[in-house]
Amino acid sequence: MFLRTLFSKNEREIQEYVYTRFRELNKWQNLLLTHPDKHYSTSIARRPEVRDKNRYTNILPYNYNRVQLLYAKDFREGYINASYVEPVGFNTGKRYIVTQGPLEDTMGDFWEMVFQQRTQVIVCLTPPEEGGREKCARYYPERHQFIEFPARGPMTKNGRITTLQVHLREDEPETIDDDAYAWVRHIRLSFLNEDLDVLAETALVQLHFYGWRDHDVPDDTAEILALSRLADKYNGPGAGPMVVHCSAGCGRSGAFCVINSGMQLIDRDSDALQGDFIYALTSKFRKQRTTMVQTSSQYMFCHQALRDAYQQKNNPPSQ
Repeated sequence: MFLRTLFSKNEREIQEYVYTRFRELNKWQNLLLTHPDKHYSTSIARRPEVRDKNRYTNILPYNYNRVQLLYAKDFREGYINASYVEPVGFNTGKRYIVTQGPLEDTMGDFWEMVFQQRTQVIVCLTPPEEGGREKCARYYPERHQFIEFPARGPMTKNGRITTLQVHLREDEPETIDDDAYAWVRHIRLSFLNEDLDVLAETALVQLHFYGWRDHDVPDDTAEILALSRLADKYNGPGAGPMVVHCSAGCGRSGAFCVINSGMQLIDRDSDALQGDFIYALTSKFRKQRTTMVQTSSQYMFCHQALRDAYQQKNNPPSQ
């Protein structure tokens, strides 16, 4: 089994293997950036009319798998910096939408995407600010507050959707999960017509993890493993893609997707565990969104987290 074999080596050999594989990933990524073929083009995200909807100029969705908003009256309205991502070939059933931390002007787009995609879980991996710089707009409501946006939708027998309200559930608004070091926000989306009648509603959960700084890794693996399990717990049958974001929607988000998908492979005793499934997952994810798992330390953290997940499954602590 790959992880057992890798971590039976000494520390120097482990680092040499992992960092060599990460350099291989970056070689392919750099080749793609300097000589992109049409399949991996980001030309749509670079169009002048939507440039201001991208948080960073170098983290853009590929044309072929970008998320498009429904009911938009023009190209600009329908654009969002978000990508469909899944572990192709691993038969996990996992589906993600990986996106940037919303900007002030794209918060409404974000929530419309969540509703249209039937998402039940949002995993937020960034605080709103780090080092005095905004990393993500506060797109989620506080207690006893709702946020309202103009909305687009089809004509129904009760009128056309014109307004979207985002609010915390009154019966269980928000809690803290100590194991996952995350705020758990129970959110309701309401779509209203011009008379403010409710035409459609949905409920979902946002898991807001605070222990992961940009370009860095958490202090230990236990919390991120607990967060991954919590996300799966709330992501019920029939749910749409899990929405995962950090600030840019690549480094921390990519690492979470690798860990979350890898944990399912471990739980199922998949044959994929015999080979370097972490490299394979990261490579497949990078073909769906640029720079997934951005740093070598994040790539190493994926190995450490999945090693610990494997040990927990195969060597559970005695009661």
